[in-house]
Amino acid sequence: MDRIRRDFLGSLALAGTGSLLGVPSEGASADPPLETTKIRLPRYGVDVACVAPQWIAEELLRAEGFTEVQYVMTVGSAEAIAEARLDLMLSETPALILLLDGGKPVVTLAGVHGGCYELLGTDRVRTVSDLKGKRVAVRNPGRQAFVASMASYVGLDPRTDVTFVMPTQGPEAMQMFVDGKVDAFLGFSP
Repeated sequence: MDRIRRDFLGSLALAGTGSLLGVPSEGASADPPLETTKIRLPRYGVDVACVAPQWIAEELLRAEGFTEVQYVMTVGSAEAIAEARLDLMLSETPALILLLDGGKPVVTLAGVHGGCYELLGTDRVRTVSDLKGKRVAVRNPGRQAFVASMASYVGLDPRTDVTFVMPTQGPEAMQMFVDGKVDAFLGFSP
């Protein structure tokens, strides 16, 4: 208890001395103003739980000093960051690795876990090993890398053993699976 009291009195004495010397009341450790006050975030066509933090981001960003929070419609492609169409977004780790490996100007803070993904297969695909000689629909290069890593793990060569199909629109991948045009589809569990 004595230590807490000494720390408190020391802080109080320092604050008093600072005010006598004209140091602002925020103290010397106050953050400088933001270099930019505008931020662009993605607006997805479908809301999923993974982006729930983004739903409350605007208020928190304004509290941090951002005066303009802009939402941009996007398909969620990590390239939107590399092409400077967005300032911050949620993206799967394999997509970020591919961008970094390609020398793109991307800064990553953290990756998103792959626990939400589910590899759905027809009756001809019961295991990842069954992907040999099959067609797999994926939405983007990051998801292709995710399936390729699974295939490699079980001994397949994803470059020759699996045919990846990447439609231009995300929902098309699922529709191709439903229509029997592909043998497997990487999506989210229902």
